[in-house]
Amino acid sequence: MVIPSFDMSIIRVYTGADGISHMEEIFDSIAATDSKKVTDLRFLRSESGVEQRLNAPYMHYDITLSGQMDLSVADGTSLRVGPGGVCQVEDQVDHSFTVVGPEPRIFIIARLQQ
Repeated sequence: MVIPSFDMSIIRVYTGADGISHMEEIFDSIAATDSKKVTDLRFLRSESGVEQRLNAPYMHYDITLSGQMDLSVADGTSLRVGPGGVCQVEDQVDHSFTVVGPEPRIFIIARLQQ
């Protein structure tokens, strides 16, 4: 039996050895049978123009369903994330996002079991 798999690009937001937040693109080959333990799942909405600076007190996935955001980290890196974008957020310091475009951003926060 062949188990289907696919490659998925995930943006990892993390705290580096220098104590500030960074981001990197990681590629994960995910089999159809792979699973992650989720302890909390929230569907959220942020209106266009909303800006937030925050940290991640726990590891989670941030999955954009619709709309777009500009994600920025302390090292100065920024990236636009749109529908289907997945961020693995694990920084303990800070990062920020701004909802861009005319529509609100609808997204899921999935807290991962540690």
